[in-house]
Amino acid sequence: MPGLLSLLVSPAYYALALLMLLAGPLIAFYLIWVVIGVRGYASIFNYKSGESFLFKVDPRLKLLFALVLPALADQLTRVAAFLLLLFMLLTYLWMPDPREKLAFMVPLLLSAILPSAWLDAVSVPPRFFRRLGLGGYLFTLPRYVWSLHVYGFSPVVFYFGLSSGLGVALAIAASFFIVFTTPPSDLLRSLTKSKVPSPLAFSLTVAITAIPMILENIAVTLDVLRSRGVTLRARPTLLSSYYTLKAALLGVANVVILTVKDAQDIAISADLRAFSPSGKRSYYREFKFSLADWVASLIMIGAFTWAVLRG
Repeated sequence: MPGLLSLLVSPAYYALALLMLLAGPLIAFYLIWVVIGVRGYASIFNYKSGESFLFKVDPRLKLLFALVLPALADQLTRVAAFLLLLFMLLTYLWMPDPREKLAFMVPLLLSAILPSAWLDAVSVPPRFFRRLGLGGYLFTLPRYVWSLHVYGFSPVVFYFGLSSGLGVALAIAASFFIVFTTPPSDLLRSLTKSKVPSPLAFSLTVAITAIPMILENIAVTLDVLRSRGVTLRARPTLLSSYYTLKAALLGVANVVILTVKDAQDIAISADLRAFSPSGKRSYYREFKFSLADWVASLIMIGAFTWAVLRG
C-alpha cells in the first residue's frame, strides 16, 4: 500500500516541481504580453512633450544620471537602493500621463527582477543554507524530484534575489526616464556633443524611434488577423492549427515588410536632411551647461567614482 501511494503521489510532486520551475518565466510573460500588451508598448514609446522641469534638464545630464544610478545601487544598502528606485518612479509624476507611464513601468520592472529571484529561491541547494547558517526552505520537496534542481521555496533567497535586482530596475527606470523626457532630436544632439561617433548616435536614436513603429505594425497585423477570424481561444483541431500557423507566418512576413518600408522612409528622411557620417552639422537647438548642471555633474561623477573604488 505505501508503494502504491508513493506511485500516485510522485507524479504530483514532479508536476509541482516543474510548475515551480516555470512559474518565474510565466509570470514575466504574463506581465509583458498581457498586462502591458503590444498597444501599451506602442503608446508608451510615443514621445509627449511637457512643461515640467524634467524636460528642461540637459540631456547629457540625464545620460550621466542613468549611468550613475545602477553603480550606486550596488554599493548602497538594500533599503537605500529601494528608496532610490522609489524616488526614480516618483519623478514620473511630473511627466505627461503619469498613470499610464507607471502602469507600464511597474509591470516591466517586476518582469525584470521577479523571474531571477524566484528561480534562485526554488533552485538553491540545501547545502547552501548549511554552509552559511541561514534559514532553510519554507517547504521542501521530496529528494526524488531534486534531479530537476527544484528543492523547495526559500523566502530568504527570494528576498536576496529581489534586492540584487534593484540595480537592474534602476537602470531600466533611468533609461525610460530619458526616453520619456527627451525628444529624439535632442537625444541625438546630446550624444554627438558627448563625442559619441555620429553614425553610432544616429543608429541609437533611430532604434529608439523605430520601436513604436514596429509595435504599431504588430498591433495592426494582429487586428487584421482577428478581423479575419484568427483566434487562439477556439478549440484546437488539426485543420485549425494548420491555418493558425499559416496566419502567424503570414503575419510575421507582413510585420517585416511594413518595418522595411518604415526603414526606407527613415533613410529617405535622413538623405533629405543631408545626414552624413563625416563633417559637422548645425542644429536648431544648442545645449549649454549652466552652473547648476556643472555642479550636478561633478556630484554624480564623484558618486560614480566612489562606487567604482569601493566595489
